[in-house]
Amino acid sequence: MFATGSVIPADLQVVQAENLEISESVLTGESVPVDKNVGDSVYMGTNVESGHGFGVVVKIGRDTKYGQIAKNISFLKPETAFQTGLRGFGICWYG
Repeated sequence: MFATGSVIPADLQVVQAENLEISESVLTGESVPVDKNVGDSVYMGTNVESGHGFGVVVKIGRDTKYGQIAKNISFLKPETAFQTGLRGFGICWYG
């Protein structure tokens, strides 16, 4: 069950909903909550703005919409030639 203030813990298929509005801003950047009805999907990391409902888990972890976005974002920049040389110098110096 999820209700106003809940953070959705996994990607779910809504099986019961009453006045359910979900903020998907974490995924889409939209500031306006989205109405959700039976059969709609709600995604991990989104917030219930109003109403309540029940859902069935359809995806967890890296398989979720949030997980796929995180997987596609590269947080590490490629190492520069200077950084490679500096790291090699440090290994030779101390190792």
